[in-house]
Amino acid sequence: MARKTAKDIKALIEADKQFKTKLDSLNIKVDDFIAASEETKKANLNELYEEWKRKNEGLPDVPPEPDNPPEPDNPPPEPTGDVLYDSHIHSKLHDGNVRTIDKSEGICTPNGLGIEMHASGNPKVVVNTDNTFSLICGAGHGRFYGYVLNYDVILEIEAAFWNQAPGQDLSLKVRSRHNEGGAGSNRFGGYGLSIDRTGYDAKREICHNEHDQSQSGKLPVTPKTQEYFTLKFTVKDQGNAVRQIGEMNGQPFMNKVDNSPIPYMVDRASFANQSYYWVRSNIDSGSGEIRIKSLRLLKA
Repeated sequence: MARKTAKDIKALIEADKQFKTKLDSLNIKVDDFIAASEETKKANLNELYEEWKRKNEGLPDVPPEPDNPPEPDNPPPEPTGDVLYDSHIHSKLHDGNVRTIDKSEGICTPNGLGIEMHASGNPKVVVNTDNTFSLICGAGHGRFYGYVLNYDVILEIEAAFWNQAPGQDLSLKVRSRHNEGGAGSNRFGGYGLSIDRTGYDAKREICHNEHDQSQSGKLPVTPKTQEYFTLKFTVKDQGNAVRQIGEMNGQPFMNKVDNSPIPYMVDRASFANQSYYWVRSNIDSGSGEIRIKSLRLLKA
C-alpha cells in the first residue's frame, strides 16, 4: 500500500465524524494530530486511535521532519590501493548484529561488493555476536559468491571449521564467471583451491562442473575444529601461464602453474566486466559451519 500524505490523512479524519468529534472534544486540531508522534497519538486517544488505524488499513503515522534527519544507508566505500575488498570495511558482516542472510546482502552487481547464496545444501551466512560471520549449509555444495572484480588477486581468509561434518571442506574460487550463461567460453568456472583436515586439492574449472589440472597434497598445518587458520590463494598471470600459490599461516604448500590457459581464461577485459570469487563448503551429510574472522581480496 502506498504511503498516504498528510493531506490524504486529513481528508480521512474529516470524513470520520466520530473520530473528528473526539479530536474536537480534546481541543486537538487535525493538523496538530497528524504532526504529533505515535506515542502522543496513543496517549491522547488510546483504543479509539487504534480502531481508527485498523479501519484505515493500518495507515502509517506521518511525523514531522526531524531537525536532524538520519543519514541515509550509504553504500560501502570504494576500494583503494591494493585492497580490492575487505569484509571489515566493505560489508556489514562483522557488525555483531545477529542475522541470517539466506539470499543476499549488499549490492550484487559487477563490483557491487555484495554477497549472494548459491547451490545446494540450503546455504546461508549467519552474522555472529563475536563479530565473525559463518557459512552454514547442509548436504551439498553450499557457497556464497562475492561480487568483486578480480584478476590477478590474492584471496586471503581467516577461518575455522566450527564443527565436524562428513565430507566437510573449505573451497575457494577466483577469476570465476560461472553463472554468466551461454557458451562454455563465457562461463569459466575459475581457478580453485579446497582444503580439509587431510590436505588440499586444486583444480581448474573449464566451465560448469568440468575440471582438469588437478593437484593435491598435504598442508603445513592440520586444521582443528574451532581453531582459526589463515589461508592465502594467489592466482596471477605469469607470461603466457597462470601461477597459483597456496599458503597457510604464512607457510607455502602449493605452487601450481597452468601452462596452457584457454584464451577466455586470460581475457582480462571479460573479467573486468564481471567476475566473482566464491567461498564454498562441500558436505556429505548433516550440517557444517565455517566461521570467518576476515576475508580480503588483494591485488597480486
